[in-house]
Amino acid sequence: MAGYFPVPGVPGHSARYWHRRMSNNIAAALVLFTGLQIFVISTVVASGATSLLYHLGIALLIAAVVPACRTMERRWEVQSQRESSAMGIAERFRLDQLKLWGTVLFLPLIWIPVGALTGLIAAI
Repeated sequence: MAGYFPVPGVPGHSARYWHRRMSNNIAAALVLFTGLQIFVISTVVASGATSLLYHLGIALLIAAVVPACRTMERRWEVQSQRESSAMGIAERFRLDQLKLWGTVLFLPLIWIPVGALTGLIAAI
C-alpha cells in the first residue's frame, strides 16, 4: 500500500517518479476522454443532432485537449530534470491530477446541450 500513496520526502520517490506517475495519468485520461467523446457524441447524434458534432469533437480533442495535456506533462518533465525537492510535490501532483480528471470527466458532457441546441435549430 505504501507504493500507491508515497509520502513526500521518502527516499526513492524523486521528481522523476512523480513525472512518470503524471505521464501515466495523462495517458489514461486521454484514453478515457476519447471513449467518452465517442460515446456522448454518438448518443447525442443518435437523438437527432447533426453529425457535424463528430468533426467538432475530433477538432476539440486535437486543438485543445491534447496540447493542454502535453503542456502539463512537459511541466512535470522539466520539474523532474531540475530534481526539485519533494516538499509540496505531492500536493501539486494531486492538484494537477484533480484538474486533469475533472476536465476529462466533464468536458465531454458539453456535447449534450450543444446537441440539443443543434436539434432545436434543425427543427425550426
